[in-house]
Amino acid sequence: MAGIVRRGVDYLLAHYRREDGFYRTLAGIDGQALDERALLYDQAFVLLGFASAATALDALPEFERRALDLRNQIEKNWRGATGGFCSGETDAVDRRESNPHMHLLEACLAWSEIGNDPGWAAWTDEIADLALARF
Repeated sequence: MAGIVRRGVDYLLAHYRREDGFYRTLAGIDGQALDERALLYDQAFVLLGFASAATALDALPEFERRALDLRNQIEKNWRGATGGFCSGETDAVDRRESNPHMHLLEACLAWSEIGNDPGWAAWTDEIADLALARF
């Protein structure tokens, strides 16, 4: 199973990771980019996938570093002034959606269980509070 997980991660990194550290929405089976946009929804699943890969491959340091790099990009580029994160590179620049935040919460919960960075628990609390207050 480890070989399958590693090949999947390698494909993700080779064909979905953009130069800016975000992950594109869609690539074809041949690796060609089909949709260059980066969306919060997709970034949340990359974070969750990294948590699963860290466990499956017994490679926590490698994958937490990758996850923290992505978390920092989300924080730096998509943090909303009134809480939460914008939905990414969409037509509505300041759009906030509950579904991507729910999946981001899921990823942060996974990282809170296995990771070493206290920021995972802080994001978990923040997103849960946002859900109660706004969603």
